[in-house]
Amino acid sequence: MSGLEEWSREELIALAGRVGALEKENGELRERVARLERLISRNGGNSGMSSSGDDLLGKPQPKAKPAKGGAPASNPARRARIWPGRTIQTSVC
Repeated sequence: MSGLEEWSREELIALAGRVGALEKENGELRERVARLERLISRNGGNSGMSSSGDDLLGKPQPKAKPAKGGAPASNPARRARIWPGRTIQTSVC
């Protein structure tokens, strides 16, 4: 490395810091590439997974949605299933 004798102490310290930062970034990028290569190599044809899950790799599972509908007795058709044999009068206004 010719010419390093001409650099000041501060320039050499800054250069060493920059090299360290680049080495750290390089390591992070290597880990990311390795993870992506693992994900891309897995598919329904070679991993024992169904092919419908191929595009879900690496994505978090969706959260469960709450059940739809109101109280069980709010719908007359559901009332009959909940209270069989019971007659409930409903009036229409």
